[in-house]
Amino acid sequence: MERNTIAVGELIDELRAEFDYVAEIYVWHRLSEFHITVHTGEAEGIEQYIEMPYDRIEVDIGESDPLSVEYGVIATYYGPGHMQGAEGTTVYMSESVQGSKQRDVEEGLTRLRQKLAGTCPTCKNGVDDLSSHYRDNRDCEEDDRV
Repeated sequence: MERNTIAVGELIDELRAEFDYVAEIYVWHRLSEFHITVHTGEAEGIEQYIEMPYDRIEVDIGESDPLSVEYGVIATYYGPGHMQGAEGTTVYMSESVQGSKQRDVEEGLTRLRQKLAGTCPTCKNGVDDLSSHYRDNRDCEEDDRV
């Protein structure tokens, strides 16, 4: 791993340790950038930017070299709950969030890696366009929800 990079799992662990309680960690993702949102009552506003000492985040998607992307992190006290989809993945959801399924970090990171590698996390099929796959396969889309 290059200097000033961190593996995605390590970053998620650091973010969870930063706060006493985290309701959700959501990643909006493309192959070139990530926007990470930490939902916690400890945030200082709707968008509290969190400075991290790393320039890039690395994600192992099964290729010879891990995917390395720029990223940003915000904390918010605004309620958890994001639309899951081709470009968005909840990598952690607390069991105490009413109306949602719990998602542990391991499951969330697995789903994120699969999506980035072009694999549907539900049916495990390789797809060229996950958005179209979800539109055509409602069971896969519904399984992705938390």
